[in-house]
Amino acid sequence: MTAKKKISKNRFVISLSLVVGLVIILVGSYQLSRQKVETVIPQELSDDNEPQVAKNSVLKQLWEDKKIKVPFKPLKTPLPYFKKFNIDKVLSVKKPVYQTKNIKIKYEIREKNYNLNNNDKFLMVLVSENLSSSHLAYKVDVKTKDTTRCISEKSIKLHNFLLKPKQKVERIEGCTFSRASTLKLLSIQAIKLPKAAFITLSRIKIPLGVASKYRKWHKNIPSILDDCLIFKNRNEYEQKVKKDKGFWYKLMDFYARNDCKTENY
Repeated sequence: MTAKKKISKNRFVISLSLVVGLVIILVGSYQLSRQKVETVIPQELSDDNEPQVAKNSVLKQLWEDKKIKVPFKPLKTPLPYFKKFNIDKVLSVKKPVYQTKNIKIKYEIREKNYNLNNNDKFLMVLVSENLSSSHLAYKVDVKTKDTTRCISEKSIKLHNFLLKPKQKVERIEGCTFSRASTLKLLSIQAIKLPKAAFITLSRIKIPLGVASKYRKWHKNIPSILDDCLIFKNRNEYEQKVKKDKGFWYKLMDFYARNDCKTENY
């Protein structure tokens, strides 16, 4: 075979190899283009990445052990909080109502049984009504004047910091000798509670952040979890609530979303 024919044959082999290689590349690219592309989302940006609060907590384990069907997920994030401080609204028989989006407050003077020699002729009653369709934790602070000691008083039992949807409760603020006695509304705080938080807060049998004069009227709500008394820290909590207006919310939110038997604020 002549040198010219050899060169021609080599060129043909090289060209054929290039064509075959190009076909393989094109076919491979086409197959790759048809494959589904999977986007990897970093864990910190994923919607499914759970907040650290209450994740794998003692409370969550209790939920599983008791086989509670009420969703636990709402307890993983801080609860919605509504507040109005420095209201300083005087409530009287003629102007007895103050209302927010979630709570209606009404002041009433009611005649009661009394001895002729005593001045406790009327009860000063504060009516708190949950206007929302949610359970609420609530705190209403007032200042009274023209009051006298209630020698004989009607028994009114209520839960001092929990309200069911649309529930109305009555609280005795004191007694007075006159229908003209007034009451000053200082502040209102409310926390919207998912059903799970209502269950956890109803475990607390000693009302927290509530003035001592209201304790004798307190009526507990049965809970499907074990009761929590929190005797040891009660006085400390009450002092902090007096000094820091927002501490009540921190306290309620903590015990709504943690196990009050094993975890302290």
